[in-house]
Amino acid sequence: MKILLTGGTGFFGSHLLKSLVHNGHKVVLIKKEKSDTWRIKNSLSKIEVFNLDKYSIEELNNRHNDVDVCIHAATEYGRDGENLKNVIEANLLLPFNILTFAINTKCSHFINTDTFYSVGNNNWGYLENYIQSKKHFKEWGEKVAIQNKIQFTNMRLFHLYGPMDNIEKFTNSVIDKLLENKTINLTQGIQLRDFIFVEDAVRAFVNVIENKPEDEVNNFDVGTGKSIMIRDFVQEAHNLIDSQSKLNFGAITMDENEPKFPAANIGELLKIGWKPRISLRDGITKIVHSKKSLDL
Repeated sequence: MKILLTGGTGFFGSHLLKSLVHNGHKVVLIKKEKSDTWRIKNSLSKIEVFNLDKYSIEELNNRHNDVDVCIHAATEYGRDGENLKNVIEANLLLPFNILTFAINTKCSHFINTDTFYSVGNNNWGYLENYIQSKKHFKEWGEKVAIQNKIQFTNMRLFHLYGPMDNIEKFTNSVIDKLLENKTINLTQGIQLRDFIFVEDAVRAFVNVIENKPEDEVNNFDVGTGKSIMIRDFVQEAHNLIDSQSKLNFGAITMDENEPKFPAANIGELLKIGWKPRISLRDGITKIVHSKKSLDL
């Protein structure tokens, strides 16, 4: 299949891109000039790159009017100095442009990457713009897809972790400090999260791509179906690494608005033959091995 992908230079998107290439799909990566390609440097010769800063969506229509599946995996969180304009462009305007492209070129399947942050009515302060933008695109995208008879699949990722994640992300930051035997100040760590290893999440997407669902609109939770406390993740990593780090649980006050997330409801994915394979222990081990290999 010919697959158009946004966000393919990011953490999740890069893993997905490499899996799609490995499976023999022709991938067209939509990216901006500034996007760092370090995660996919060994895959660049195997894909086609379309630079949004150089060419218009109309040019995309002209060059790639034979795409089978469009996947929107790009995102902006609204942190690290990102302003509201960037959040709207990445989470609303870009996916709408790609959905419009899909409709105009008779692409049969649009896949949207959603977030567990949008579950319920959580108050996340600095992430509020991100959460609302993701919610709005899902709602509007589904309506537009139904009106134009294109299949729309929403993939809600739960707490993703794995190799090559951003260094400031919780799981990556904790493992780095454990490897360096640094003292780690934490909350009580009783927050619940459904940690899903990136390879398992990628397999869920590939399953949906290669075994197309029957319904016009589909919603899948991508997680393990089980939540654990954050402190359990930290303790498991601490034990596996045999770190000398001191864990100061309770040193940081937990935000009173800290939401309590349910586990992913993976029933719909189980029905189409997917299930998580990587245990927490194995996932952490894979991250540690990846970090150590980069240091060689």
